[in-house]
Amino acid sequence: MFLQALDPEDVFSYFGTNSVLDGRKFPSRVRKGADGNIKHLELLVVVGPDVYQFHTEDTERYILTNLNIGAELLRDASLGAEFRVHLIKMIILTEPEADLNITSNITSSLISVCEWSQKVSPQNDSDPQHADLVLYVTRFDLELPDGNKQARGVTQLGGACSSFWTCAITEDTGFDLGVTIAHEIGHRSVGEPTL
Repeated sequence: MFLQALDPEDVFSYFGTNSVLDGRKFPSRVRKGADGNIKHLELLVVVGPDVYQFHTEDTERYILTNLNIGAELLRDASLGAEFRVHLIKMIILTEPEADLNITSNITSSLISVCEWSQKVSPQNDSDPQHADLVLYVTRFDLELPDGNKQARGVTQLGGACSSFWTCAITEDTGFDLGVTIAHEIGHRSVGEPTL
C-alpha cells in the first residue's frame, strides 16, 4: 500500500541551482548533457515500510533531505563528471509488498528489487514516469555473503546500460544515507566507486 499519491509537480524535483524545468524530459540512461561533462539521472525512490514506521510523518522530508545531500555530492566536478539527479517519483510503502523481499541474502534482495522495479517504472524511455534508477531505501541491516554487516548499499557495478539492473538498495542508518545514495549511484553509473 502506498502512503499517498503525490501530484507530479510535487515529485519531480531538480537537485541543483536551476530549479525550473518547464516539464522538460532530460536525457536518460545517464547520458552526457550538452556541455559534455554533466550527466542526468532520472530517479524513482521507493521507501520501505520499515523506514516509514521509523520516521512516520517525517519520512518524505527525511528522504528528500538525504537525496539533496547525495545529489550535491554528485555535483562535485572533481569526480570527472557532474551528475544532475532528477526525482521522477517517490513511493512511500506503508505495508510490505508481496513481491518485494529484502532478506539477509543481499544478492537475492537486489534481484527482488530489480524485478519489482520493472513493475513501477515504465520501460519506455520516453514515458515521463520512466526512471533510469529505482532506489529502494530500507532499515534492514544489509549483510554481505561473508557475514559482514558493514554494507550500507548494493547495486550492480556498471549497471547503467542494463535494462534489468536499474535498481539499488540503500540502508537507512541516519543522515549518512545521503553519502550512501551518492556512492551507489556512482557504482551503478560508472562501475567504480564515486565516493
